[in-house]
Amino acid sequence: MRRLPPSSIDWLLVFLPVSAVADFFGQTLVVFIASALAIVPIAGLIGRSTEQLAIRLGPRQGALLNATLGNITELIVAVLLINAGNFAIVKASLIGSILGNLLLVLGISFAVGGLRDKSNSSALVSYPPFSSSARRTSGSSRRKLSAE
Repeated sequence: MRRLPPSSIDWLLVFLPVSAVADFFGQTLVVFIASALAIVPIAGLIGRSTEQLAIRLGPRQGALLNATLGNITELIVAVLLINAGNFAIVKASLIGSILGNLLLVLGISFAVGGLRDKSNSSALVSYPPFSSSARRTSGSSRRKLSAE
């Protein structure tokens, strides 16, 4: 059985008891910062565990499992916020997650693709069906101008 390498951010789990102790003493800012730091390796641990299950299940069921459990951290936070009655924060979190996935991931994909492929060979003008229509349009407009 193939194992995934351990993550280098697992040391951030030390902030989990720090946040519990800070909550006991009423230090809300320390609780927030420690919890934010502790959730990063927890999300990574969930991701690694779903990848381990995906290796066992196969490509189709593994992809379904990764897609299903990929946002489990956000779901847990949303459930806890709904139980606390913070509906505005849940709405803002969902909108931020959607915008982050749509804009940030798409923008990074464009940037990496642009860095990888330096030429502009995939431009719309060089696409054969459009390039011939562009030549016909530009040629017909020149004929109209020369006829006048």
